[in-house]
Amino acid sequence: MFKIKNNKFIQSLKKMFQAMNTFIKHYKDIIGAILVVITFLLTIFIFHFGAYGIILWPFIVALFWWNIDSRLPIGFALALLILIMILSAIKQASFINANIQDSFLESIAVWVYFFLVIGVFKQIVECKMEGGCSDEDDNEEEASKKQKHEKKKVK
Repeated sequence: MFKIKNNKFIQSLKKMFQAMNTFIKHYKDIIGAILVVITFLLTIFIFHFGAYGIILWPFIVALFWWNIDSRLPIGFALALLILIMILSAIKQASFINANIQDSFLESIAVWVYFFLVIGVFKQIVECKMEGGCSDEDDNEEEASKKQKHEKKKVK
């Protein structure tokens, strides 16, 4: 139907994309920092997000740009859960006079939720990129183990 001829335009496009690729590889950290700053400024001045968006969107951009491990946001969530537990215990203790409000603990819980969602989404992306997310592999391994076990019974 439609055939693209190998002409100078196609060759120049290939060279342009190769040059862009090498540029991005050499300046990945600088470009990433610029993207994080731009995201930060967009969340403040254009989208008018609150504190959640101002911190989380640049974090998400950095997480995916530098391919940071998904365990980091999940680790943040777990640390914040431990903090909630400690602050709740301090609040309930009768021998310590601490003025910890429930709204503060609830806002920390919201951060926990955000970090867990980001971490799980990042894990799904990592799994899809590696190509090892299917349950079929586990089922095949279990089936082969059952077959080996049955062969041993027969012998």
